[in-house]
This record gives sequence, structure tokens and C-alpha cells, in this order.
Amino acid sequence: MAARGKTPGGNVTVAILDTGIFSNHKNFNGLSRHSGYDFVSDPINAGDNDGWDNNPEDPGDNNQSYHGTHITGIIAAQPASFPNSSQAITGLSWGVNVMPLRVLGVNGGTSYDMIQALRYAAGLENQSGQLPKKPADIINLSLGGKQFSAAEQATVNDVSNSGAIIVAAAGNQSHSQVSFPAGYQNVIAVGALTQQGIPASYSNNGPYLDLMAPGGECSDLLCSTGIRSLSAQGALMNNSDQRQSTWKNLAGTSMASAHVSALLAIMRSALPALDSNQLHTLISKNRLNHSNPEKPFDTQTGWGQLNSEKILAFMDTSTLDHGQIWAAKKVLYLNINERQTIPLIIRGDSPIAGFKLEYDHEALSVSLNNNELIVQAKTELNTAQLINIYSNENHYLSLKVQAKAHAAPSIMNHLYVSVDNSGGSHSEFRAPRKGGQWQAFVGTTFDKQNIQGSSDLDYDGVYCEPGEFCARIEEITPKDTNIEIWGDIIFH
Repeated sequence: MAARGKTPGGNVTVAILDTGIFSNHKNFNGLSRHSGYDFVSDPINAGDNDGWDNNPEDPGDNNQSYHGTHITGIIAAQPASFPNSSQAITGLSWGVNVMPLRVLGVNGGTSYDMIQALRYAAGLENQSGQLPKKPADIINLSLGGKQFSAAEQATVNDVSNSGAIIVAAAGNQSHSQVSFPAGYQNVIAVGALTQQGIPASYSNNGPYLDLMAPGGECSDLLCSTGIRSLSAQGALMNNSDQRQSTWKNLAGTSMASAHVSALLAIMRSALPALDSNQLHTLISKNRLNHSNPEKPFDTQTGWGQLNSEKILAFMDTSTLDHGQIWAAKKVLYLNINERQTIPLIIRGDSPIAGFKLEYDHEALSVSLNNNELIVQAKTELNTAQLINIYSNENHYLSLKVQAKAHAAPSIMNHLYVSVDNSGGSHSEFRAPRKGGQWQAFVGTTFDKQNIQGSSDLDYDGVYCEPGEFCARIEEITPKDTNIEIWGDIIFH
């Protein structure tokens, strides 16, 4: 789909966190890509005899799936790769810049590697010590697991605040709850539809499902009713690449997620100021999608499907067609004389210049240097302080600064308790203070449970962040008795 004659997805970077990419595939000839990286830290799992490096090539996993290549093909297979071939396909947003990030090795991946890759993709500080040439506008996560992670949710929040839009697969386990990271706040969770346009039997669903998209199904050995895209066959051994370009059908919410990422890339190419919060609001109001008018949201289908005509109509009239300033943190907590440096992320084709800062000079010292905001508290911050940032082009960003001690007295009046059952369900509630302890009642189940208690220093709904109390007990089956969990204040 071309947006009013323009290259679909032009000037947009889509980061694809997956198994990597078979970059020599013929259908990728002419692909625009940059800042690829291999975030598989375990050399054995990596299958390429090393850990993190700048080579996102997919050597093939245990199933020789070339999953990342298949996902990348749905998004960005090139139309003019070899025009005389009947095999070639065209990606939905073939004009994008692809940022291939390898996070899945021979036997899957780790939460830690995914967190670092997410931060890298968004242009945020990460443990690799590297940053991309340009931050990703769209991040596709065709991967997932059943375990909730406060660290992952905190990372998703930072990445979303930086202006990146995250799209993730709902999962293929036929569960009534989507997998993580699709289940996190600030993520677009995508379920799968069959060729008949009905929810696939394998597709996870539930209250956190956002959208549906083509995922196909494999009803025979050739997966003839699946989604066709790029693959490879052959071996990559001793630096000798014997692999050949192939195409095959796969089915799953992974493919559905890629379809949504591609359409959003087209939209973002015209509307660089669009963010995740605005996108969720637009979807909930059926501005970009179509669903059952009598029941706009349904746990089986979310808010329905994206509609290309609605997307184009919105692109024609939206006022989000300008660059924007973003920061990973919208609230800073400082003690007197404490200083923090906050990188600013600028998105859009045109440079933003002539920054102007507005703040209380008696309470704060604020400066801007090479798109880094440096903030220091000059006094005890008894009330919240605002920092407003303007530019010559009327771009605007507001940050709040509060004292750490200001929030401290109330945060320990109760703890936030989360319970994960082995069946995949997740629940959260508060444990009020009783004397010098906190008390909560956890329902007894017949499967193993993980129970976590944490404070929430900044009231952002993300637990076990640096400086917060955090305690956890793993894989227990509660009886009719008291369970004591002990924790520590976490510092990074």
C-alpha cells in the first residue's frame, strides 16, 4: 500500500527483535537497513561462537525457522529485487529502514537480552555501550513468554516515553490471556486471523488484546493457508554461507504482529509526532480500525482490525505531521544538590532548533547540551517543579521534578502484591500495613505460584524498580497458613 503515491514507510525505522536476518536473501536486494546488532549474550545459544556484536545475521535456530527473516519479509521485502521471479513478494511497508536486532538464538532468548535490545532500539542507554544511527519509530516483537516482569514493564515504559511504538504478538497457546511483552501497558498486542477473517484457534486473547491481523493457519504440511514470506535453506558454517533463498508459509500471531507494524510504519512516516498513548486512544475510538459497532471491544478480537482507508484519511487531516521532542522519563526524583542527565530523543525529518527552557531558577538548575537535559535540585523540593521545553518550530515537552523524600512517607503504607500462576494467569492487589508488617490474602490454587511484593516509589504501576522495596517467592503452592517474604531495596 502506497500512502498517496509516496514510498510506504519512507524515513521510518522499524526495529525487528527476533532471530536476526538472512541478509543475502534475493528478495532483500535494495533493502534499506542500519544499526543491526546481535544481542544474544550466551555464545552457545547464539550459535555463532560469540556473544553481543554488531552482526545480526541469523545462522539458523534448532528448527531452521529463519523466523526473523520471515517477519522482516512481511514488513519490508523489496518489490524490485528480481522482477522476473514468480517467487518474489513485496513487503507491506517496503520503503522503511530496517533495524535487525537478534535476541533469539538457537534455543530462544533471555529477558535481559531483550531489555537491552529494546533500549538500544529506542536510542536509550544500554549495557552494550552502543546506540543506533537513528532510533526506531516502530519496534516489532514477534516473541513472548507467560511470565510478567516488572523490569520489562519499566523498560517498555521508558521506550514508549521516548516516542517508539511497540507492537507484539499475543501468543499461540489458545490462552485467555495474551503473552508478555504483548500484555504490558504501552504495547499494541496483536492476535491472529485466518484466511476467512475469523480468530485463529491458536491465538491468545483476553482483556489486554488490542488488534487482530492476518496470521493464517497451518492445516496441512505445506501450511498452504499460512502467511507466505522469506526463508532460507542450507548451512552457514565456518564463515562460508551455503544458504539459498527460499520462501515458505508460516502461521501465528508473529505474522499478525508484523502486519500491524508495517501499517503503523506507513502511518508514522507521515505523522512522526504520533506516540503510543495517542495511538491507543485512536484505536479505542475506531479512528483507524473497524470492529463490531454494537461491541467495539471484545476479548476475542480486541478493537478489531486496522483499516487502511481510515488510516489514510486520518493521515490526510492529522496535525501530528511534525517532528517531536521525547524523553524516556517524564518524572524526575531528586534530592537537594542531586543531578540527573536526561537524553532527549528528536523524531521527524526536519531538525529542531532554538530550544527555550522554562523553569523555576530558584529551585532548579537546568541546561541543555547536545540534546541532553541536565537537571539539578538547588533546594529541597517541597512542591513539584515543571520544566517546559520549547523550540522555534513550537515543539513542546514538559517534565516534572519532585523530591525523593516527598513521596517516601506514603509509599510504604501498603505494598503491591502480584501473583503469577503456572497456568498463565496474573493478578495484582494491595497489601495494607498491619503494625510493622503488611497483610494480604492470596487465593489457594492447585498449581505453583510466584508471589511478589513491592512498593511503588513513583506511582507508575511498575514494581521492583531501583530504590523500591521488592520481595519475591517462587513456585509455591500456598496452604492455609502465613507466608513470609523478605526483600531488599534494589539499587542499580
